[in-house]
Amino acid sequence: PSAPTLTNPAAPISRTAAVESIVGTAEAASLVEVFVDADNDGTPDTPQTPAGSQQLAGGATNFSVNVPLTQNAENNFVVSVTNAAGGSVISDVPTITEDSVAPSAPTLSTPAGPVSVNQATFDVTGTAEANSLVQVFVDSNNDGTPDNPQSPAGTQQLSNGDTNFSVSVPLTENADSNFVVVVTDAVGNATTSDVPTITEDSTAPNPPALSGLAAVTVNADTREVTGAAEPNSLVEVFVDSNRDGTPDPQLPAVGSQKLTNGALSFNIEVPLNQNAD
Repeated sequence: PSAPTLTNPAAPISRTAAVESIVGTAEAASLVEVFVDADNDGTPDTPQTPAGSQQLAGGATNFSVNVPLTQNAENNFVVSVTNAAGGSVISDVPTITEDSVAPSAPTLSTPAGPVSVNQATFDVTGTAEANSLVQVFVDSNNDGTPDNPQSPAGTQQLSNGDTNFSVSVPLTENADSNFVVVVTDAVGNATTSDVPTITEDSTAPNPPALSGLAAVTVNADTREVTGAAEPNSLVEVFVDSNRDGTPDPQLPAVGSQKLTNGALSFNIEVPLNQNAD
């Protein structure tokens, strides 16, 4: 008989499945048998017990033979077609790779930990399995699962062996934004990882409360500006020579203090112009 024509698989494929249908056409009234060919040498393994078979009848030429797949491995088969006269022909089946292993969890670069930002969007960056689909979903209750699995906040399809991703997601203004990253491989296996909380803060802090606001005259090169400000804020003192309530342009701060660990109080030493306000 003529060699069978395969339509599935027509080329090497990857699947997440326990069985695969070997589909094609062969001589009418022939017996179609599919054998395991573990060493991929083009001949059935011994003993020659078919993994699946179909007897064509009634002039039919189409066959579909289900064969079991070895999990997480390459599966090689051959198709044997035997006609009514006993003649036979063997054809190779393209390799079927069964892959039911979820990809490794992505490694996040940003945010590497909880962060606070003043911006409308944030780029979630990191590395994931090559050629995988990276999707970032909103997880508003921070339970580790997407709020809406059908609607990612951002997505990137890796290709050409790339493993680096950068997915821009919108942030909720003046609130905590929680997300999860879902990485899906080429055959649909997926893994989910939590993204550290991103806090969007675009509200200006309250003005600092200064101690000793009254005008003073001193005989000193420096003066300490003291008071209280929002916890963990950066307090900077600038020159305001025209007393218009704004820093003189293009001049750096004359003193600063970064508050940490919830501290409120600051004490910043600033230089004084001699014999002047």
